[in-house]
Amino acid sequence: MADDSRLTAEDLEVRERLLREIDEARARIAALERQLARKLPTIDLARVEVDPAFIEIIPAETARKHRILPLFVSRVFTVAMADPSDQLAIDAIEAQTGFLVQPVAASEPALAEALDQYYGPAGSSGGTTRRALRRLRLVWTRKGSSREDAGGNPAGGRPAA
Repeated sequence: MADDSRLTAEDLEVRERLLREIDEARARIAALERQLARKLPTIDLARVEVDPAFIEIIPAETARKHRILPLFVSRVFTVAMADPSDQLAIDAIEAQTGFLVQPVAASEPALAEALDQYYGPAGSSGGTTRRALRRLRLVWTRKGSSREDAGGNPAGGRPAA
């Protein structure tokens, strides 16, 4: 690399920003690699309407801190997470709720939009729900795919996406 004494302040700022972006990209890649290694299911949050009762289980501050969205409770508490390999967040939610947590992966942009929708923008007093959406219940099947019967009821299995 060139001698740092010849770089302008603007050049140094650009270099620092690029180095930060590289570090962030590496962290995202590592998170995706962990996700693939665990073969976690993913969910399209735009197709799911969350029951407000589940939103009330996790306070907005906690949901934003751990980047999670409560989805539903059956035998386990299913939550969408940007980084479902974040065991500290999973442990914190299990300790707070008393439920066994089953994470499913969601994209960061979709999760941010859903958090704003259900909890309201950061610092606000609440969000709204999209009543027009058809409510989907996602479940594990023995083969690992999600399905539901013709009436929209879960086909059985362990909650996930």
